Parts: sequence; C-alpha cells; structure tokens
Amino acid sequence: MNSIKSMLAFWLLPIGAICHVAPCGRAEATAPVCVSPPCMPLTWAPPADWEEYEPIEVPASGGVIVFPRNDVDYRIIAREVVRGKVTLRGGRNIVWIGGHIRIDRNDAENGRYIHTHARHALFIEDGSGDDVIDGRIVFLEGLRIDGDDLAEGIDTVAAKAHIILQNIGLGVVRHRGFDDRDSTGPYVRNLPQKNHPDLIQLFGGYKSLRIDGLSGRTQYQGLQLVAEVRPAGSVPGPIYLRRLDMEAVELPDDVAPFSHAGQKGLSWYGDATGRMFVDNGTVWFRHHANSGWDETRYRRVAFRDEQGEVRLEPVSGDSKFEHNFRAGPIYPRTYATGSYGAVSDSDEVGVYVTWPDTAVLSDGHPAFRDWSGIEPGRIYSGLPPSGPYVPLSKIGLNYRTPGYANYFCPGHSAR
Repeated sequence: MNSIKSMLAFWLLPIGAICHVAPCGRAEATAPVCVSPPCMPLTWAPPADWEEYEPIEVPASGGVIVFPRNDVDYRIIAREVVRGKVTLRGGRNIVWIGGHIRIDRNDAENGRYIHTHARHALFIEDGSGDDVIDGRIVFLEGLRIDGDDLAEGIDTVAAKAHIILQNIGLGVVRHRGFDDRDSTGPYVRNLPQKNHPDLIQLFGGYKSLRIDGLSGRTQYQGLQLVAEVRPAGSVPGPIYLRRLDMEAVELPDDVAPFSHAGQKGLSWYGDATGRMFVDNGTVWFRHHANSGWDETRYRRVAFRDEQGEVRLEPVSGDSKFEHNFRAGPIYPRTYATGSYGAVSDSDEVGVYVTWPDTAVLSDGHPAFRDWSGIEPGRIYSGLPPSGPYVPLSKIGLNYRTPGYANYFCPGHSAR
C-alpha cells in the first residue's frame, strides 16, 4: 500500500512538487558529491524507497525477466556484463541503476538463425493481465549498452508505463548489411521482421518518456518516437528530452564495397506520439554526408530488386541536416504524403531544426516545444561542445549516481 501511495504521489503532485521545488525553479544543491561522471545532477529521482524494492538479478546470459506480481515493486541487480537480450515484463515500479548489456556477434551461436530480435538489447513490456498497473514507473539509470552486433537499443511495449531514462550510453546500433536490413538474400528467413536499428523505439506504446542524459551512435535510426502498435484506446503521453546527443555513422556492408550511413535521427507522428518538450541547447544530432532522406528517397546505397539482383543507388554525399528528420500528422505508409518538413535555421548556439506551430498532433496542439512548452523546440547540428553527455567509460557496472536536483521543469499545462 505504501508503494502505491508513493507512486501516486510522485506522479499526481503539481510539477513543482515533482521537481522538489515550489514554485518551479532552481533547486537547492542537495545531491551527493559526484563520484563518477557524468556529474550533473539528474532531473528525475527514482520512486521513493526504491532501495527497499524486491530484488531481481539478471542472469549473465540475459533472457526474459517475468516479474512474478504486477502489484509489487522490483529493483534490478546486474553484477556482471549481461551478454544477451533482456526483456523486463510486468511488475509495478521497476528500478535499474547501473549495468552493462553487451551484444556481440557470435555466428557459432546465433549465425544459424540470424534473427534480428536476438541482437536487441532491452525490451520494456507491460505484460499481460487485467492487473497491470496503469501509471507504473520504469526507471533506468547508468546503463551501458554496446557490442559489435547491437541491432537495437531500448524498445517499449508498455502503454501503461512512465519510462525514465537517465545517463544511458549506447554504442553503435547497426545492421549487418542491406540484406539484413531488408530481410532479403540469406536473411529472408526473418520476414516479416526486418532489421531497422534504433537507439530508442516506442513501437508498442508508452505512457510518458523522460530522458536526461543519453548518448548513442547509429547506422540507421536514432529516436523512433512512434507507438505504431499499442492497445486500443491508449494515448501516447508527453516526451521530455534533455542532454541528449546522437551521431550517424557509416559502416561497411557484410558484402564489400557497400556501406550505409543511416536513415533518420528522429521520427514522430501526430497520431502515435505525444507532445514533445526539448530543453533547447542540450539536444544534438550529428548527421553524416550520406545519411538521411532527400525529398524522395533514402540513401540506402544497395538493395535487391524483385528478381533478387543487387542494385546500387548513387550517394550524393551532400545530405542536409534537415533530411534526417521525419514527422507527420499520421503515420505514413509512404513518405510521399502526410509529412511535416523540418525547418532549418541558426542562432548563437549553432544550426538547428525545428517544427513550426502548424506541425500539430492529432488533438491540434503544437507538437514540438521547448522545455517550458511556450516556444518551438530545437535540435542542434553536431555534438555538444564538451563532447558526448554520457561517455561509455563513465557508466555501467561501477556507475554511481550524481544525485537528483531539478534545474528545469517542463510545463505540463503549457499551451
């Protein structure tokens, strides 16, 4: 009962109370001395009394962690590097602070089935049953996710969960080549599933998403903030982005001399994404000369035609920053219609993209706002001036939290 009360108190209090200050503003510096960078205090604290949650240990091989009860809170323990996909299914509040998931290529073990899902790192799932708590919290901090065969970072099938990601570091998410990406050639056995790597993908739904401190590199996509498949009646909630940097990287195909540099840095669609609030000046994407879409197509370099023959598409090498973002009022099945183009501009910080007030969600509200909810949000070109926010060497098994003290408080009620 106390856990239920603490959860409700955390999420139902006015935003100023969640920020530990009232009214919203700069909090007192109550965080402990930083032991291990990143050292900036984090925006959101875990639920109260999380140290007393029921402990669950993740096996070194990974696997599906089915929490026994949906009315019990759990904290996750990972004492060594987890070398396999982890699925967190069910439970009420879930807290995981410090850990390392590594997905490496091992053809002796997984080459015979090559399925993309075997190369994902972390799934967050509500689980089944009428007793799944609507408004539960999944709190992840200080996780390192990497490996030379990492095909996906964090995925959600959690329409009832508030998801908090803080100080998360991801290595390069990648496919093995155009056949792996398209499920053609030797990868045709993966159909209908294709391998479209993302750092974060919300395809199965979420109640809210809050990110403070995330760095990652991608050969394909960055943030796929689209709840494509979700329970009937569920409405994607707000998304908050702060201290986040991503980079598109070009990697060779399994079959030389082809190479691929990625598709999109961020995607959102008005019927499948909630309102987005960006802490302007702290969200960055470094695109590649061969990444993104132009007005008509993806720079995919190589693919197989209907006859199974390999075809090449020319790569111009002149991708514009705004080509790396896709958005629309509905989730399009083609990119020829129903999309909002990103608008590029610059200020004293640098070149950025944004979407004007005419880019709205299904409910008519402007979709992409700054942290206060008043002005349009901005994503800047390049990497933060001081480098990635979350270096992989500073997180993982030996991670120590820098503490929690809000400096900015997004306005839920902003129009």
